[in-house]
Amino acid sequence: MKRSEELTLQRLAREDEAARVRAEESMRLKLEAAQKVEQARVESAEALSAIEHERALLVQRAAEEAKVKAAQSIAAAKAEAERENEGLYLRRLKAQMEQTRQKNLAILHALAGHLASSMTWAAKHPRQVFVFVGYLSLIFAAIFAAREAARLCRILLEASIGKPRLVRETSCTSLPRSVVSNMISFCRRRTNGDKQIEEEIFQDVVLSDPLKDRVVALAKAARNAKRHDAPYRHVLLYGPPGTGKTMVAKKLAQSTGMDFALMSGGDVGPLGSDAVTQIHSLFRWAKMSRKGLLLFVDEAEAFLGNRKHSKMSENAHNALNALLYHTGGERRDFLLVLATNRAEDLDE
Repeated sequence: MKRSEELTLQRLAREDEAARVRAEESMRLKLEAAQKVEQARVESAEALSAIEHERALLVQRAAEEAKVKAAQSIAAAKAEAERENEGLYLRRLKAQMEQTRQKNLAILHALAGHLASSMTWAAKHPRQVFVFVGYLSLIFAAIFAAREAARLCRILLEASIGKPRLVRETSCTSLPRSVVSNMISFCRRRTNGDKQIEEEIFQDVVLSDPLKDRVVALAKAARNAKRHDAPYRHVLLYGPPGTGKTMVAKKLAQSTGMDFALMSGGDVGPLGSDAVTQIHSLFRWAKMSRKGLLLFVDEAEAFLGNRKHSKMSENAHNALNALLYHTGGERRDFLLVLATNRAEDLDE
């Protein structure tokens, strides 16, 4: 009995093992079949994709070739039309040129006829010709004289009753007041002497002793230059804002008996292309001063900057050249005093 049960169990075990082996073999076969099917599908999809891509390339190439052929056809048609139009244009142009030439020839013939008749008349009537030329010369001379007289009158009026646009402040007065002022100044100098006058003028100027001595010496040199009709030495005042540069310039003008005029370098830039005209007008006005003029230029670096600076405009260059034109040589009619707090920015 026991032996029979063992045999039965062994038989069942063998059957289970055989079933398991068959199941594993079946699963392996199914998996291989599925992989083969998937591989076949992928290969089929790749083949289809390659075929579609090739077809798309063929279609695109055919479309490009059609576009090129169409463009070539259009270009050929345009070129043919332009050649035909060019021929028509040349014929029309030649006709216009021939017509213009005929008109010019007719005008030249007419002018030659008038000139010949005029020469014949002039040869027969020389006295009338000389009279006509004389009257014509007098008319041109009168026009030139009137223009120059108007220019001179404008300059004289500007010098006597007006001031240039660039001048902000001036001590120039009318002729009667100027004569009275000159007489008073002359009497004071004859009575008190130059040294005492200088001490009175510069007594309210607060400077260190060495610097004040230099300013007084400068005033004395300017006064002697004016007295002996010698050229003035232009001056540069350098210092921070609010240190009295304008006051020193006014005192210097008062000490030398000159008229005083103040302008700002910052007023030149906004004038643009008109700056050159205004600078010439300023110096013409300065030369009309009967006592000589001390021209004080505040913020000189605003338009007297270095010409090598790349940001300097063409108008600023022209304004600087106009100033150098008037101040480049010896001057006996005005003294130029420049003031700045950035002396390193000035043109050399």
